[in-house]
Amino acid sequence: MPGYNHYPSCMCGWCEKRRGGRSPAPKPKPAPRLTFESVTIPNAACPVCGERVFFYQNLYGSRVFFDELGPPWPKHPCTDNSAPKGSGRKIGRQPAYVGQIRKSGDWIALRFVGFKSEDDWTVLSFEVIETDEYVRVLAHERVSIPRDFPAYMLPWDRKDYTEIEFLDRGLSPHRLWGWKYGSYFAQTAAGCLRRRRAQEAQRQRTAK
Repeated sequence: MPGYNHYPSCMCGWCEKRRGGRSPAPKPKPAPRLTFESVTIPNAACPVCGERVFFYQNLYGSRVFFDELGPPWPKHPCTDNSAPKGSGRKIGRQPAYVGQIRKSGDWIALRFVGFKSEDDWTVLSFEVIETDEYVRVLAHERVSIPRDFPAYMLPWDRKDYTEIEFLDRGLSPHRLWGWKYGSYFAQTAAGCLRRRRAQEAQRQRTAK
């Protein structure tokens, strides 16, 4: 029986308890949407030297402080256990890249949207964080890309080829390669048409 002024199908904790049921499990919170500011402006201060840094913690308990986001993923030396002692820097140094996408290697910050399988390939969907441009990459492997942390892509080359790098569950860089989705299939279709025309011409010559 529901509580006073509640509907029979009410799912609140009080009504569920009166019916002998349990309250529904809370829904997991969606990952925060990555913004231009979140990948260009440090979001934390180093607990040792006070310098502004990028702090990241994933769902698997891994934590890390970065000086910059994107390849080669430089970790902040004060909190990097693999860095030699005494490699810390002066307090209060403001990074030069604040407020703009870092230019080293021309890497482009991406927001991962999702993926789907097509035959032996995987189509990865992204949005460019700075412009919200939609990007689809035909990749050679199926991967798990975090949605709460940016991936980085090199600009398309003359053959519409690119490389993408992101951090895996252990916060280690993982790189894969792929092609622009539409261009790959356009080139494949054009190649098939050329082969079919050549086969038809060969058949006609043989029939004479």
